[in-house]
Amino acid sequence: MHRDYQVPVKINISSAYLSGVLESLMDNYLDEWDLEVNGVEVHLQKKGNLEARIIKNVIWLSVPLDVHLKRPSGLFTVEAGGSVVMHLQTPFAFDQNLRLITEMKLTHYDWIEKPTFQMGVLQIPLTTLIKLIISHASSIITGKLDSVLKEKVNIPELLDTLIYKPFSQLNLFVEQSLYPDLKIKRIDIVNAMTPGDDLEWNVLVTYQLIISDKEVTESDYPLIFVHEDTKVSQPIFPAGATLFLSELFLAQQLKKEANNMQLGSKKLSLESIQWQLGEDIRLTTSVKEPVPMTIDLQFEVVNNHNHSELKWDENSLTVRPHKWIYRLFGPLVKKLIKNKMAEWTPGNFQAYIDNVNYEFPQAIAQNQLEVNLHPMKPQIESIHSHKGYLEMNVICKSLEITVAETENK
Repeated sequence: MHRDYQVPVKINISSAYLSGVLESLMDNYLDEWDLEVNGVEVHLQKKGNLEARIIKNVIWLSVPLDVHLKRPSGLFTVEAGGSVVMHLQTPFAFDQNLRLITEMKLTHYDWIEKPTFQMGVLQIPLTTLIKLIISHASSIITGKLDSVLKEKVNIPELLDTLIYKPFSQLNLFVEQSLYPDLKIKRIDIVNAMTPGDDLEWNVLVTYQLIISDKEVTESDYPLIFVHEDTKVSQPIFPAGATLFLSELFLAQQLKKEANNMQLGSKKLSLESIQWQLGEDIRLTTSVKEPVPMTIDLQFEVVNNHNHSELKWDENSLTVRPHKWIYRLFGPLVKKLIKNKMAEWTPGNFQAYIDNVNYEFPQAIAQNQLEVNLHPMKPQIESIHSHKGYLEMNVICKSLEITVAETENK
């Protein structure tokens, strides 16, 4: 079980943008359709722009429609036309797969032009028929809207585009074959305001983010969605991620570091590396060139109040040449390793984290929305060894995510 992290998200989106998104989603589904009510043919067609508002956890929609009626009357067909605005609303939440859950209902309707059948100089009112038409039409529209919203409002896809793909495709991860795994566990809407019908939400997202050189399979958690929980105002946990690195990965990194170490005119060539990750972290490596030897190192994890370090025990360093004739090289190798280790720990891991921060884009734009992450400033909070893995918790104490429309909208 890995630790949870939390990040505050500020969302500021105009009602015009929301209306545009909903209209574009529904254009292909609410364009026009036909039905029959009590022998009257009814043709409905969307007229003009759909209007949308979100107030707290309720979506309000106004759908303008043209209504055309046909009714056979002996040898003739009587027709009538009009237009109506249907006002709908639905509370919303998310299921454990981050799919939108809605239950759209008709609240009321306003006739812009009420249809009547014209027969000569007579106008036949259609009060009863109109109520039946509205009842039939609203059941069709609400059903379509619920299905479209569930299908098309794809939060996992949005997260994949805005967060996961940019993160997983960083050169640093691709080159090192590291796999980030993001799971959102809880969404708390701390407060939701709609000044001037615009959407302003402060959201607290609880999640797990594991970055490992092996694909980590964690059990899925049912997503908890809480609207305006007065008990939740500030993050309990910092934002961050868990690095879960295997002995093999650490060995590969050490081999790369060894390429920069020289003994005389020759580079140090490591033949084998063995890590033992327990309470103390031990390293045994077999050197092939320039002199065959075995080197033993021991590290200690030092967890301070707000950060952790890997420190190596200088007194535990042993250098064992495989042949007695090479024993003169032992002190030289010790000195070389001591100098190199002074550079390599503890700063190497933090430098690696800093490189991730440098490469990760601070702003990501998609579909006229821009996600900003600021400021990152990651630091290693704790280091532990766990079943052949080195586990590091990296935190970003002041991280905040903002979601807003791009300037060129």
